[in-house]
Amino acid sequence: MNRITIIYLFLIAVLFISCDRKTEKSISNKYISFKVDSIKIYDAKDVSKNIFMFSPLGHNDKIWTINTTRPHELDLITGEWSPLSIKFGNVFKRQVREDGIWKDEHSGETYISCFHDGLIRYYPDIDTFEFLRIHPVTAFYPRKKNIVLGTANGLYFLNRNDNNLTVAGNFPLDIWVNSIHELNNDTLIVNYKYYYHITTTAFGEKNISKPKSEERANYNYISREVKSKLPTLSGGFREFNSDSISWYYREGELFFSKNKNIFYTFPEFPEGYVRHMLEDTDYLYTLFNNQFVIFNKEYIFEKSIIHEVSNYQELRKELLQKRDDLYQSEIPFDKYLASSIALYKDEKYSGYSDLNNILQNIPKSFEYYSYKQGVENLNSILENDTIPEMFKYSIIKGICRKYTTSAKLDSALIYFNLITELYPSNKDECIDYSFPCITKTHSFLDSLRNENVPTDKFMFFEAKAKENMIHCSCWFGDSYYNYSIVEERYQELLTTHPNSEYADDAEFWLINYQNYGDEEGGYPLNEIPRIRQFTSKYPNSNLIPELLMNIAYSYSIEYSENIEQRIKNIDKGIKELKGLKINYQLDSIELVNVEKTLKQFEHQENELTYNIAIVPLKSDYKMNEEIEIEVTLSNNSSIPKTLKLFQNDSYVSFGIHPNKKAKFIPIAESDSIMKDFIILRDEPLKQNIKLNKLARHWDGGKLGRFSFEEEGLYYLTCFSRKNNLSSKQVKIYIKK
Repeated sequence: MNRITIIYLFLIAVLFISCDRKTEKSISNKYISFKVDSIKIYDAKDVSKNIFMFSPLGHNDKIWTINTTRPHELDLITGEWSPLSIKFGNVFKRQVREDGIWKDEHSGETYISCFHDGLIRYYPDIDTFEFLRIHPVTAFYPRKKNIVLGTANGLYFLNRNDNNLTVAGNFPLDIWVNSIHELNNDTLIVNYKYYYHITTTAFGEKNISKPKSEERANYNYISREVKSKLPTLSGGFREFNSDSISWYYREGELFFSKNKNIFYTFPEFPEGYVRHMLEDTDYLYTLFNNQFVIFNKEYIFEKSIIHEVSNYQELRKELLQKRDDLYQSEIPFDKYLASSIALYKDEKYSGYSDLNNILQNIPKSFEYYSYKQGVENLNSILENDTIPEMFKYSIIKGICRKYTTSAKLDSALIYFNLITELYPSNKDECIDYSFPCITKTHSFLDSLRNENVPTDKFMFFEAKAKENMIHCSCWFGDSYYNYSIVEERYQELLTTHPNSEYADDAEFWLINYQNYGDEEGGYPLNEIPRIRQFTSKYPNSNLIPELLMNIAYSYSIEYSENIEQRIKNIDKGIKELKGLKINYQLDSIELVNVEKTLKQFEHQENELTYNIAIVPLKSDYKMNEEIEIEVTLSNNSSIPKTLKLFQNDSYVSFGIHPNKKAKFIPIAESDSIMKDFIILRDEPLKQNIKLNKLARHWDGGKLGRFSFEEEGLYYLTCFSRKNNLSSKQVKIYIKK
């Protein structure tokens, strides 16, 4: 180990120890200049929002909604919202993120990352913005001489005097920088993993644990200890901590504790989803979905009540056991209803929000009750004032579900009409979506009956109508789609009318329903010989092209750890498509689909078979030096492969982005001569190319040279378009 390496490792250890000293958190003295005695509410209905922060520009009484695509500013004095893009200009047209706003401690200026667009520099003395175009800025470290900027593409230095940006030499461009620290000797620690010496450009790797002090500690998952003392917080609560108090909140509920032993609840906490919360010494600031609210903390303390939880655990265990016993028991409907209502009305459980939620869900079980015998005394149930309306509603909805899923549409419509008659103001997506489609299916089948169509035709269109009904009803999702009512009808059609003109449609549907996968799709490969018999059984069916397309697709997606086997499977899919083109008369749409899919499969096969890669010989180059790269084309298969490539100075073509910074200058001579190259698994094809001497541009295929006209980051890709091959992008930095 040399001396320089030892010094670097020592300095890294010093940084690790110093960073690990935990810093104390403290809250702001006050974010606002005016007084709020109790609660002050601002409307926020039409504002794009995620979380918020107080203006980072030092403007008083202003908040920004951030981490959203349309950030806004709220003036807490006037109550007016203004899009940041209108108030401060189009530099704020994109997302502003909390972790992308930094203060320059040396100049007092503020820097705001607009991520993909660049960096905003704000001068507070003259209240002016300047926009700096740079790759996504993800880390910021102000030094006396300059500012170090971490990006998704390496490390850069910003000169404050002239806003000149320079790349950190010898720092890899493929490192996404998200943290920067500095030691006393111009050594930077990047991502707690690398060191970089500014003067010598020495670069190395060393893993360092991230200090606990840098972890966000004010928003946490609620600890097990707190849950045991305040277990009602187990359902959907979030925790926000400051120096002296812990806040626990969710929609419509706010709890707090100063010692995590005694807990209080604030009854006046508004309804609505809470997006974000901040506090200072006097106030709690909360952004809801539709409003922004300032709470005086003394008012919260005065109006809150102690939250007693001594018997909670016993009550929760008891309630869950009663509910489970109720659901698992097979008792007559009347007894099941009476027991459910008694539990629903038991007030000893209703004092806790999560237990009350369990109670409120009990009526919903009647939507999924079996109703094997129907409900004989439904009228007496509807007229009984002791039965809560939620139970009555769920019972009728459950009967609607029973008759819909069993395809007894006459009966289903009776109860759909009843539920809309008795509960016209209820908004229920399941009823709202299902009712119209059941009505439409019923009317369609009635019209077929009135036309007195042949039996096989009626059976076929009845099955299709039921399939459409399944798609638009909300009750067929038990196992992907429950198509049993359709399957039964198609099976009956094939049994009773095997020579029907609709037999091929019915059998094709059954093949796909019984064999095609639910997610990616595809037939099991061992079933393909049986499935292919469809083509000889129905030689004139217009469904054969789709069947063979499905078979080809099934081969293409069959996964194997063995790459050669995957290549063979895709090759079988390609042969299926080529046979389809030759042996069957395809219409124009079918032909386009086959040719498009064929190209996709060939591209997929080539991607598995070959690897094409670029390796720049350096990460950064000067404009006047030769920019040399190495291109490698390798074969993953044990079978020698032949590729037709250009035989001149570059076998493949190149694309460089952004195009506006690089100009391609072709030479006059034609460059279309190609030859076959045999590539073996262990003998990749390699070629060194000088981009600014002689290369081939992907657009037009002309030989020539690239002229890099501006300093900056360029993205380079190489192609063999004839072979459907392209490399991953690599980055090169061109310096003046």
